[in-house]
Amino acid sequence: AEVTVAAAASAAVAELTTVTLQLSGLGDDTDYDVYVACRDDAPAPGPNLMAAPAKLQAATTDVTAPGFAAGFPALSAVAESTATLEVQLSEGGQWWWAVLPAGGSAPSVDDVVAGAAAGAVSAGGPVAAPTAGAVSTASVTGLAAESGYVAYVSAEDDNHAPNVLDSLGVAHFSTPDLTPPAFAAEPALSGTPSGDAVAVEVSIDEAGTCFAVVTASGDPQPTPAQVALAHVAGDVAAAAAGSVDLDGASPATITLAGLTSETAYDVYAVCRDDSGNLMAAVGGPVAATTADVTPPHITLAATSAEETAGELVVELTEAGRVWWMVIPADSHTPASGVDVVSGSHADAVAFGGPTAVADAATAVTVAIAGLAAESDYVATVVADDASGNVADAVTATFSTPDLTAPAWAPGFPALSGVPTGDEVALEVSIDESGTCFAVAV
Repeated sequence: AEVTVAAAASAAVAELTTVTLQLSGLGDDTDYDVYVACRDDAPAPGPNLMAAPAKLQAATTDVTAPGFAAGFPALSAVAESTATLEVQLSEGGQWWWAVLPAGGSAPSVDDVVAGAAAGAVSAGGPVAAPTAGAVSTASVTGLAAESGYVAYVSAEDDNHAPNVLDSLGVAHFSTPDLTPPAFAAEPALSGTPSGDAVAVEVSIDEAGTCFAVVTASGDPQPTPAQVALAHVAGDVAAAAAGSVDLDGASPATITLAGLTSETAYDVYAVCRDDSGNLMAAVGGPVAATTADVTPPHITLAATSAEETAGELVVELTEAGRVWWMVIPADSHTPASGVDVVSGSHADAVAFGGPTAVADAATAVTVAIAGLAAESDYVATVVADDASGNVADAVTATFSTPDLTAPAWAPGFPALSGVPTGDEVALEVSIDESGTCFAVAV
């Protein structure tokens, strides 16, 4: 078979002298078979070549430092504060390592081996790598979440005089953020609820987004995922929902609008950081009741059964107070709400208030005096509730009756002229318009 010669050499040799043949260009750390043969300097028909070469066995020494397999060093199982450093060498040996924050200066080989890399957050070695091509590992600790790092690795082989790599293996990696944000303070009401909106203040310990929903007071608590989707328990849309972005340093307010006045609600909040980590539990409930912004509705009835007195019957749709005023129907200036409450109107015949109305089931009756018989009047009523909501003025017209019979004018009745044979004439006059009747018996 054909044999590939790795190296060859020749040299002239004098009789019984020693000459060195140097075979160069061989590979290190390799076993070789060395064949040696000689021929003499005899003249023709010489020279004479030995019939068979002598065979020697020799092994070159290892003078090459180990190398890193493609893709190594590498990091696996990278968590917020820990990771696994993996190394695969081209021959058996051992290795040292140091992990530094990204952006800093690289350490020297000697510093890594000595465990003296400035700024290292984690370091170690030697780590045994006895078999070429096998992966050996080291545990990296002391890392910070959401941070960049560089792992530096130095290696040597297991020769009796180890061959050390003159450069470092490098692997860049970043730790993730796997921790959801936490409330810096529990969600709380911001200000006083209005008639249709509630505001809640939220604050968290890192940048992210907070979400809030409103449920009817006492309804089941929604899950964090439901709140983030503007849903409540049962995966139905919330009556009101909102969100706000936070920088992790300052609180922010979420306003939940479109609510019903005078209604009790529960507010729940949850937050998610910019890495997508959602809180495991919602904040709340924050109890809130929307304000009363609806004025009472007034029902007014005005009557008069006497010539100089009348009566107002007032009902409200909720507890509150009423003011009232009566003016002649022919007054040129209607009574305004301000006139009624202040009791000031040039034509006012009667006024009063505030008179309390206990609830929607209770009517208030107001007696009115000082009226004139057979006259037309306008009653105006104004009301407010306990929250200060003022109702529009309501009016009702009524008239006093005439319950007094007419009286004779002085000198009446009287005969008019002299009766005839079959007639008598009378003259009549009364103090008001009406009809007079006469009979003769």
